[in-house]
Amino acid sequence: MQLGHSELIADTVCILSRFVDIVILLTTTHQFILELTQDTQIPVINVLNR
Repeated sequence: MQLGHSELIADTVCILSRFVDIVILLTTTHQFILELTQDTQIPVINVLNR
């Protein structure tokens, strides 16, 4: 995935939600998680929380 480069976050999450029941990420930015959760109904968990 090229998040933030050539693919929109909303488009990526829309496609992922068709294939998975949950998304688990390692990210240090809470804003990124907020952007993901706006576009999907599946749970998004950040396992690298600072």
